[in-house]
Amino acid sequence: MPDEVLKLLGRSAHEAHEPELAALAYAQLYDRRAGAIEIEIRESKQGVGINRRRKKRAAAQALLTLLGTLAHNVLVWAREWLSTGEPRLRQYGLVRLLRDVLCVSGFIETDGRGTELGVVLNRGSTLARLLAGSLRELLHEQSVAVSLGGLSD
Repeated sequence: MPDEVLKLLGRSAHEAHEPELAALAYAQLYDRRAGAIEIEIRESKQGVGINRRRKKRAAAQALLTLLGTLAHNVLVWAREWLSTGEPRLRQYGLVRLLRDVLCVSGFIETDGRGTELGVVLNRGSTLARLLAGSLRELLHEQSVAVSLGGLSD
């Protein structure tokens, strides 16, 4: 295992036999990860609003945890789906995705039977154009039109 760590750092394999150098390599590799998992957890807590679970029953706490996990996964999936049409959305964190992108105002046009005909997004929203392009690509197969309208915030 120390050999793999040293290889990832681009160091000589002979350092694996010296405990101090191997320990230093592990510390350096740990520092390089840049806290990605911690950032993801923090974003999930902030975006989904799962900071505290104060339920008296264990089953209620478990259900709340599962619902938070589901919400997190849906947001990650939505970011992936939307970023196929607009790659810039891939870099958005969950908080920004939820607060800014998924809160663009608009409405759904339907026919008399309730069948979706189109999505109209607020032209005044700064992120509406990004979202419109992504939604067009996602909804193309369902023959749902996506446009920018003159709604006000």
